[in-house]
Amino acid sequence: MTQKIRIMSTIISIFGSRKPTAGSSDYDKAYRLGVELGKRGFTICNGGYGGIMEASAKGAVEAGADTIGVTVRQFRSHPNPYIKKNVTTVSLLERLEKLIDPASGYVIFPGGTGTMVELALCWELQCKRIITPSRPIVLFGTHWLPAVRAAEEKIQKECVPTSHDPHKPLEKYMHVTETVEETVRLLSELLRDE
Repeated sequence: MTQKIRIMSTIISIFGSRKPTAGSSDYDKAYRLGVELGKRGFTICNGGYGGIMEASAKGAVEAGADTIGVTVRQFRSHPNPYIKKNVTTVSLLERLEKLIDPASGYVIFPGGTGTMVELALCWELQCKRIITPSRPIVLFGTHWLPAVRAAEEKIQKECVPTSHDPHKPLEKYMHVTETVEETVRLLSELLRDE
């Protein structure tokens, strides 16, 4: 039996590497992002383990916000101590669904193949109009830009057309931010009517 995620407030799913440790630049940025989003009443959802996941959850909890961790039984790892609600899934595919479906927006930090899959699935679901209305995808930093730019031309031809839309896929579906402040301001503006 799968667990449902009850939406407590506007949920932001944050994706990124499990490798950054306290004191590293990416960990500190994710922590500060968790604090600032938490102060504004956002619930933080992530994969529930270490690195970017731990940092963003820690920041959110310290700001008094709710956190959701979506873990996978196959990993046999425990969620980090800053996860208030743990949703255990049977498979990685189920995990992706639980991370993406309830969120109103996504922040993608640098990461490896797992983060790449998360970015690609968020993008694909919106490109094919499976998720409507569109939800903001925020690339934190420029780590993913080479991959995104390489895919743009092909994706432009495959996206479900709406009316004539002059925007390239990156501009239509994604935003690139360099700072915590810019990310928070963007998400707050885009989601203020939620």
